[in-house]
Amino acid sequence: MAVVGWLAASPVGAEDGATLRMSAAAVMIDEAADALDEASTAANRLAALARAVQAYEAGLAAGREVERSLAVEASSVAAEVRAQRAETARLIGVLQTLGRAPPPSLLLHPSGPAGSARAAQMVASALPTLEEEAATLRARLAEVEAVARAQADATTTLRAGLTGLQRARAALADALDRRRRPPRPDLRRLAQIREDSGDLSEFAALLARLPAVAEPPTPFAEAEGELLPPVAGPILRRFGATDAAGVARPGVTFEAASGGLVVAPWRSTLRYAGSFLDLGQIAMLEPAPDVLIVLTGLARIDREVGEIIGRGEPLGILGGPTGQAEEFMIESQGTSAEDHVRTLYMELRRAGDPVDPEPWLQAPDDRIDAQ
Repeated sequence: MAVVGWLAASPVGAEDGATLRMSAAAVMIDEAADALDEASTAANRLAALARAVQAYEAGLAAGREVERSLAVEASSVAAEVRAQRAETARLIGVLQTLGRAPPPSLLLHPSGPAGSARAAQMVASALPTLEEEAATLRARLAEVEAVARAQADATTTLRAGLTGLQRARAALADALDRRRRPPRPDLRRLAQIREDSGDLSEFAALLARLPAVAEPPTPFAEAEGELLPPVAGPILRRFGATDAAGVARPGVTFEAASGGLVVAPWRSTLRYAGSFLDLGQIAMLEPAPDVLIVLTGLARIDREVGEIIGRGEPLGILGGPTGQAEEFMIESQGTSAEDHVRTLYMELRRAGDPVDPEPWLQAPDDRIDAQ
């Protein structure tokens, strides 16, 4: 696609590293567009659309980070140019004053002709410095222009990615609306279990006592090293690490873009979906009898309790801006990276005990062609 075409003509300068990173982001956006095109003929359209959405989210997140770094670079270079321009202008003013003085006046130095000669030598010695400063100023001005062009092109790339993301989300929402609804579960029993639970561990243990559903076609024993990450983002805190409150958590925490899509790591039955304590919306997935995948921190869950959700199919979204709010995120270069990220917490429980999910997740290099 043409979205990466501008990179070949980008000048080499202070913005060169950002240009390379934006190149990678643009390639990710192009690949997301290809994934969206292929989703219409995919065997599992929900999973294919979810993959396209997450690919767009990853590309946009990378692109926004580059755009923020370009904004910082532009501000820094502009400040240096202003300072250097003032100094160069001062030196030029001195030389222009001397250049306009009539030759006889140059002989009226208090020290006589010898003093005038020394003054002329001083002016002559200042010329190389002035030429050097002028050359540096020209280079910095060219750099300002290059960074400005890179910023404009980065914005164009992000707008293309945002348009694609909105198309992918719309197609995914339509596909979700058309899916078959599961039988209604016993919601009163689930509500009672939630009320009887003092923490997440107790809730998971009580839920696991409910009659198990039939094991999905792919046995969970084959899932080690094959679980998909639930969001398009890196692991922020590993198993057993302390959270911001200083509490060690028996799970892993992912970092992802605001409004990011959350998918099912493995084909599972959704056993619970809803709010719990202060954890926001949580989802408990049962990929096999006596196994639970617990996800907390969602802002919205789009699937229903009792529904079997395929590996990589959409489950819900994280909090944060979507739609027109994301357009503002492209424009608001002064905002920090923290304004655009959220976290998702994941536990994997077998026979009621938490185990480290990370060895069960796909390696990063294997995730491109997953699902």
